[in-house]
Amino acid sequence: QGNIAVVGVETVPGRMSVEEVLALAASAEQRITHPVAEAIARYAEEKGVEIYPRGEWDYKVGLGIQAEIDGKDVLVGSAKFLTEAGINLDCFYEHHPCFQENCEYPSQECPVSEWLSLIYVACNGEFQGAIQYKDPVRPESMPLIVRLEKEYGMEVHLLTGDNEVRAKMVAQELKIPPSQVHAEAFPDQKAAIVRNLCRVGKTVAFVGDGLNDSVALAYADVSVSFEDGSDVARETADVVLMNNNLSSLLEAIAIAKQTKHLIEQNTVMVVGPNLVALGFASTVGLHPLIATVVHNGSAIAAGLNSLRPLVQHQLESIH
Repeated sequence: QGNIAVVGVETVPGRMSVEEVLALAASAEQRITHPVAEAIARYAEEKGVEIYPRGEWDYKVGLGIQAEIDGKDVLVGSAKFLTEAGINLDCFYEHHPCFQENCEYPSQECPVSEWLSLIYVACNGEFQGAIQYKDPVRPESMPLIVRLEKEYGMEVHLLTGDNEVRAKMVAQELKIPPSQVHAEAFPDQKAAIVRNLCRVGKTVAFVGDGLNDSVALAYADVSVSFEDGSDVARETADVVLMNNNLSSLLEAIAIAKQTKHLIEQNTVMVVGPNLVALGFASTVGLHPLIATVVHNGSAIAAGLNSLRPLVQHQLESIH
């Protein structure tokens, strides 16, 4: 839905408290225009946590942020971001390493399990805890996907930066085949997937609202974003859904089909009479006045035909 909400903070025993982890994360993420960052900032404000001034910082699109907070080196982001920085992601149960097949704890119980959507926090090279958040699937997603597949014969792919387990859960809920699910897809990977689909001859429409989606939006044949999406996503998109509802995508497709039909009609209305008139002029001759009427008349008729949807919409609004 894009309505991300933080639901809790888990910390490693014997290290920082919940308040300290949340304060460092919120301080690092302040003024970052990313839905998760904004959700963390809101949660910290609700909890009355103190926000520290942020020193030098480096934001990695699709990964996380590294910042100096109160003299400490703080990393906030994905598991990949922290592991690439050399941070060991210890489980909250003693020092059991996470993300391994031999995990002793069921996925549903382990706080740092891939089952959950998490943002990880490290300080001075040591893993401190994770912030758990939820981003529910839009209620209109399932009916929309069914209609796109059945009525339009479209192939729907899921590209997400979430881990594979979470991605498969969402795909199962939306009945998207596993072969069309792309987990842990960061900005470059999303763009590569879109490019590969285009190269095999497919016409690709990409729907995204985040800064992480901007590259993929640029490569797609048709790019769609939302009114409450990031500035970059809105600027890059060919179509912006102003009511932030995915169902509007069907309306956009209908408008596009109607526009295409109007263009075809106008082409026939203009080219047809002019070709006939040209045939008469080159054989038996044609009076200049008649030629003018044919030429200008067809252009006026095409113009009036183009206004037809607008008039119909106004009439429907009145009734």
